[in-house]
Amino acid sequence: MSTLTPEQYIAKIQGQIQKLKDVQKNLNIDILDLHSRHAQSIFGDGLEGESYSTEEILVGGTVFGKTTKFGTLNYSFVTEKGKNKYFGSKKKRKAQEWVTLSTPKGMRRLMELKGGYKELREADGRQTNNVDLNRTGILFRDYLSSIKKVDGGWVSGVTKEENVGKLEGAIARYGEKLAIKQSLLDEFNKKFVGAMLEILK
Repeated sequence: MSTLTPEQYIAKIQGQIQKLKDVQKNLNIDILDLHSRHAQSIFGDGLEGESYSTEEILVGGTVFGKTTKFGTLNYSFVTEKGKNKYFGSKKKRKAQEWVTLSTPKGMRRLMELKGGYKELREADGRQTNNVDLNRTGILFRDYLSSIKKVDGGWVSGVTKEENVGKLEGAIARYGEKLAIKQSLLDEFNKKFVGAMLEILK
């Protein structure tokens, strides 16, 4: 076995360091791809076996997803199509059932939507075949762009305060169905093992 010169030894070490950097770069790309596909499975493909609520809700004209001090959730329509279906004319507004509530800011009239959140989505022209956690797109975009590398690892979630409660509520309601699919993990683990073998060559 021949002895390496100092120059050859340094060149070998530098080559190994570069190989490690290349492997790490590729793994980072794979992690970002995994995160993107996980987000798509939740916000695009939807959650298997879940359906939108048909429990009656109260609907306002401007506020979405905010909780008032008296604890009533008020929803508004995202699209003009949805809004116009119920609020588009005096005749349409009059035809609806209304409830008047006393709030810290005074009296407020809200429409009773008998078909619940599912009807709200249908009015806006959204799909209701499965739960996809995507209505305005705000939560989806926040989650998709939130992944960061921290202390050698990766973390994801949401960064906007308005989305924290939405995500926590989804986790509380759907639990493990929001986890990364095993098929995606298996695919990533295969790439990871390959990368480790490449380093050890």
